[in-house]
Amino acid sequence: MTFAPPQPARALSNPAVLTIAAILGLTLVRLILAANTPLAADELLYLRYSKHLAVAYLDHPMANPLFIRIGTTVFGDTPLGARVCAILAALPATWAVWRAGALLGRDEAVGRTAALFFNLTLAAMFGSIFATSDSVILMTSAGVLWAAARAVDAQRGTWWLAVGVAVAVGMYAKYTTLFLGAGIVLWLALSPTHRRWLLNPWPYLGGVLSIALFVPVLAWNAEREWASFAYQASRVVVHDIQLKFTLEFLASQIGLMTPPLFLLAVFGLARAPEAPTAPSARTLLACLTLPLLIYFLWHSVHERVQGNWPFAVYPAAACAAALGWRFGRGNAGAVAGWARAATRAAAPFTLAVTALVCAQGLFYVMPLGRGDPFLRELSTGMTPVAARIDALRVQVGAKTVLAPDYSTTVLMWHYLPAGVGVHQITERVRWTNEPPVPADAFDGPMILVARTSGGGRLEELLRQRFAEVDRLETLTRTAHGAKLDVFTVYRLARPTGPVLNPVFPIRLKEIKYDPI
Repeated sequence: MTFAPPQPARALSNPAVLTIAAILGLTLVRLILAANTPLAADELLYLRYSKHLAVAYLDHPMANPLFIRIGTTVFGDTPLGARVCAILAALPATWAVWRAGALLGRDEAVGRTAALFFNLTLAAMFGSIFATSDSVILMTSAGVLWAAARAVDAQRGTWWLAVGVAVAVGMYAKYTTLFLGAGIVLWLALSPTHRRWLLNPWPYLGGVLSIALFVPVLAWNAEREWASFAYQASRVVVHDIQLKFTLEFLASQIGLMTPPLFLLAVFGLARAPEAPTAPSARTLLACLTLPLLIYFLWHSVHERVQGNWPFAVYPAAACAAALGWRFGRGNAGAVAGWARAATRAAAPFTLAVTALVCAQGLFYVMPLGRGDPFLRELSTGMTPVAARIDALRVQVGAKTVLAPDYSTTVLMWHYLPAGVGVHQITERVRWTNEPPVPADAFDGPMILVARTSGGGRLEELLRQRFAEVDRLETLTRTAHGAKLDVFTVYRLARPTGPVLNPVFPIRLKEIKYDPI
């Protein structure tokens, strides 16, 4: 028997091949943008964490620092090295969304469309570029979605162990994965078809396995007065009611999903008919998206919700959008017409935004000044500032650099020459995974770098801690003519007490403290 060679034209017309090519093309765009833009302060924080790997840190557990460690081992401490694993993690996430969509829709086309829609969300397109825990949770939450869909599709209890593993791995990325685990339980309770699993031991064994895998993070916290849990849980404390952030939250989520895909997801959850043999698709997707979004909606009445915080819902939202796409394709009427229009607009909208962002990030085509997030949030323009700070350090003979906050600390750590000791005065629990500060680090003069124009409460506090406090210079970080940050450099000597704050009690989120 002979086989005819594959026909290139036929391969190029295959929807699956075209989808894969589009996804790989979007991944390449992310890699190019990631390699050619400087790191943000939060990325530098995780980069420093990655030098001293542990199961947990003050902000989140270990997944993101581990990813950075793998990437920088290959590509060095470069933007690409720090970000490459975050970007490539979108590929297994895409596979999981594809398979989950196919299972939930009982249609390979739904899975393929869900995978494409997932990559067309701005959350995946740009959120996966940056080396933060939010990029990792896109992958882990997609894994939770796929494992849950597979468990009820296979009708085999052992798959609930996979669900437990997926939830545990997600918890190593961000604690918000707990909402997904709770959503799966809610789904089983609400679905008459699958409610019988609540009387089966396998889902409970999956839960026990998930907790067992998470024990190292619990132990890390127990040794540090539950620092990470307390730090994150302090966000839920309502200090005052401010509704100004609620509209901002809603707009950010519609924008990151993209308006066409958001509309399709709404149609998918509200109007798409269930496939006769599908595992309660709409109920599962609703339970994996709405609880977390409702929580953040409540949170927005008293505090700003950063757009990246709800990233755990985006894999399920992409599957819901794919169901909305099928609803529009298979039905008549005004609502289905809106779904078809949203489908036609999805790719052009994302590609237009992507082109604009890439042009701005790589070539600065629009003079937005300090309003440009690439300039404001990334460390653009830090090199000359750090060079001048290092010259002042050498001038006064200081071997140690201090900072009052973590963002300035990691900027100095990254941009000053290797070997210079850079330490944050506050939040010492943040650095307990690192070796102890050398005993002689504070012998002789030191310099302190603060993001401030000088004077005020910080200088008053410094004079309470050091017998010698001299303001050396005020420096401005600029890029493309925009003034971005002001740094004041002090010379300090002869400490009158401990230079660094004690590890405990920890400084909680959303509570105003003195600078040091």
